[in-house]
Amino acid sequence: MAADIWGRARPGGSRGFSLVEALVALVIAGGVVTAYYGAMASSLDLARRSEASAEAAVIAGALLDQIGHEIPLDPGGYEGRTVAGFGWRLRITVGAGIDAVTASEDLRRIEIDIAGPGLAVPYRLTTLRVSAEILR
Repeated sequence: MAADIWGRARPGGSRGFSLVEALVALVIAGGVVTAYYGAMASSLDLARRSEASAEAAVIAGALLDQIGHEIPLDPGGYEGRTVAGFGWRLRITVGAGIDAVTASEDLRRIEIDIAGPGLAVPYRLTTLRVSAEILR
């Protein structure tokens, strides 16, 4: 008669694992693989979103650098699309400060919105600039 690893006799003289033991092992292995792939998928999605957000910040900074040069500091709106597929919208308003104390006709409020692939919500950059007339 066959014995198990502890030296006890197995009924029927069988060797190896029973069907129930093999199925339990497969279920456990399946659970581990599923958890691993789920963690990897969420990690890759987070990395993709982070990369898209960083690219949107670079685009917003580049647009901000163009204001006063290629883009006039006059009130109005501008929009466009980058080669990478990101859409952008830029709005310049007059007399808008952070609050009632800082509101002035000499300030320009600049809002840049970036939307594109990988961004769950549009990226927004808001800042204030002094009008060109003050600097002269």
